[in-house]
Amino acid sequence: MKNPILDKTFIFAEKILNVYFFLREKNHFRLADQIVGSGTSI
Repeated sequence: MKNPILDKTFIFAEKILNVYFFLREKNHFRLADQIVGSGTSI
């Protein structure tokens, strides 16, 4: 049985990590760390 909440949170975490790597490329290290910390805490 599929769990839609688990699927959606996994997709959300993937998107957060994409934003994290983008921000790191642009040298926004503090913001990137805050995004990944709050976005993957669920």
